[in-house]
Amino acid sequence: MSQGGDADQHGPGAVRRHRARVSVAVGLILAGIAVVCIWAWPNRKPAVAPAHGPDDEWPDPVVANPGYLGPDACVACHAERVAEFRRTNHYHACRRPEDSPMPPGFTQGRGAVPTDMPGLHFEMTRSGDSFVHTSVNAAPTGEQRLTDRISLAFGAGGLDEVYFAWRGDLLYELPVAWLHPLDRWGHNPLRKYYSGDYARTGTGRCQECHNTWFEQIPGSVNRYRPESFILGVTCERCHGPGREHVAFHQAHPRADSTHAIINPARLSRERLLEVCTQCHSNAVGSRGPRFAYRPGEPLADYFRILETRHPEDDHVANQVTYLRQSKCFQRSDTLTCTTCHNPHRQTDHAAVRRSCLSCHEPAACRERPRVPAAVRDDCAGCHMPPRVW
Repeated sequence: MSQGGDADQHGPGAVRRHRARVSVAVGLILAGIAVVCIWAWPNRKPAVAPAHGPDDEWPDPVVANPGYLGPDACVACHAERVAEFRRTNHYHACRRPEDSPMPPGFTQGRGAVPTDMPGLHFEMTRSGDSFVHTSVNAAPTGEQRLTDRISLAFGAGGLDEVYFAWRGDLLYELPVAWLHPLDRWGHNPLRKYYSGDYARTGTGRCQECHNTWFEQIPGSVNRYRPESFILGVTCERCHGPGREHVAFHQAHPRADSTHAIINPARLSRERLLEVCTQCHSNAVGSRGPRFAYRPGEPLADYFRILETRHPEDDHVANQVTYLRQSKCFQRSDTLTCTTCHNPHRQTDHAAVRRSCLSCHEPAACRERPRVPAAVRDDCAGCHMPPRVW
């Protein structure tokens, strides 16, 4: 009997029954997977439309001006400070060509900009009161010239000066820039599949870091209302929109305390640093509409800040990151950007040296006796030398 039972357990009938049980099990598993897939199929409409993820580059702007007035609104009470501030690079972070002197590269004989693409060069010229960019391409059908009148200049007095042109309500970055440290023209990397004038569309994040306010047309990436621009990084980028503040103090001229305005000096160290970090860092990924950030609020709620391993990987400027890495910052509980840089006036070497001497005695520099007298007092010249990326 035991032999017959063993034969029945291992015979053809047992094999068929085992296969049947496996088939049923596999079928149940596949059926379950099908149910899950149908339920979670991407075309299934959720009850509520999903919001954009926190790291998306989201172009929808704040359409209504939340109260930005421009620096002229501050003059009635702060005339001296505004006059002083108008001389800073922040004020000229975005300007019209007629607002201040343009680089010497626009003078006759200095405007030709060669490229490594056969038959292509650029010309930067002045025509009356206008400054003009021209792309010149020697095509088989004859020379093609495409001309743009320069509408805006970014970065006046800084490292490089970049130019933009309006075409209706579209804003385009021109391919040629003036390199201040080298006193010459340079151009963006060119690709053989480019065409036309080699300009590229402007981005809202670039505009946001160089201006106080602008109105971006809803649903667009590169359409703006030109008349809405409050040019440059002015008072309200650090203090917040001023409309309510101005209205209150006009109605209450004898008020003893300020109303509806942020004084960054009264913020915590981290919040004060973030007023500068909004532009002087790798804060390139918007987590909300343009100009949604307000001084005093956590910056990470509004921007995704890239962490880079090497300076050459930085997007544009990343000074706050390098400040945090310094021994001065790490050994102090109070040092911030404004310890050395007065945001209301143009920084000079004497002011920087005074900042150094507020913590360090000259005798603390062991190299000082061996340093030439002409640069002996230039602390930053050795410890923070200029870098051209």
